[in-house]
Amino acid sequence: MTGAGGVFGQVLEDSGVGDALEDTLGQLRTPVILLAFVAAALLRVALGSGTVATVTAAAIIAPLVEGSDYSPAMIGAVVVAIGAGATVLSHVNDSGFWLVNRYLGSR
Repeated sequence: MTGAGGVFGQVLEDSGVGDALEDTLGQLRTPVILLAFVAAALLRVALGSGTVATVTAAAIIAPLVEGSDYSPAMIGAVVVAIGAGATVLSHVNDSGFWLVNRYLGSR
């Protein structure tokens, strides 16, 4: 799954979609932390996989972060925003649901 997300992110970059997204997102003047959350959440809903959403959102947001002078704390907050966005709308066919279910002893 992680490899698929990385490949999808690379396809976005190689096809020029990544550059177009970077330009569009950069012009919105929206805080990068909000863009990170929204990108991951939209990918999660569209793709159904939190892992792929995380890796792909990171590939999309990385150029925005690399081109700026953010502190390590801000970069950490962007990472948390991507992780939070990638867990949006989790449901019963998600492995995370079953992990928590079994950990808590539910049947």
